[in-house]
Amino acid sequence: KNSDGEVVFELTESLVIERYIAHKHGILPTDLQASARQEQLRDQFTDIIQTAIVYHLSGDDRKPKLKERFDELANALVKFHSKALQANGNNGHYIGDSVSYIDIALYAFLKFIRTQTKAKDDDFSSYFEPEKVPEFVKVIAAVESEPTLERYFAQDVKNVTIMW
Repeated sequence: KNSDGEVVFELTESLVIERYIAHKHGILPTDLQASARQEQLRDQFTDIIQTAIVYHLSGDDRKPKLKERFDELANALVKFHSKALQANGNNGHYIGDSVSYIDIALYAFLKFIRTQTKAKDDDFSSYFEPEKVPEFVKVIAAVESEPTLERYFAQDVKNVTIMW
């Protein structure tokens, strides 16, 4: 909206909105290859979340196969993301030494999956426990200590539970 409250630009897809905000605030690079790399890493979270949603919406006959798919995706994600974090020196950031889009995306993904696991009483978050992925712990700490996000963390943010 402009200063008069008139809508001048509208987006409706959540991932598009997320990326628009990331570009607007300079946490997604302008270099196309660097941006694509972060977006690729981010989209891997979406694949896992979609599998979890389908799992909870499916009948019991499909659940074992979907659980197996979740297992494959989660293990691949942990391996791939751990390698990316280690390649950057395991300093709590995927890229460089400051918070980027993918750092915040990992933080949001872990918060979401842990909230859903608690609500749905599944073990999906067990793949991402601190002792299994210490690299993720460092990213969480880096994001939570980011001064520009201090106002967000000071809010009483409600966890959203997806009603599957």
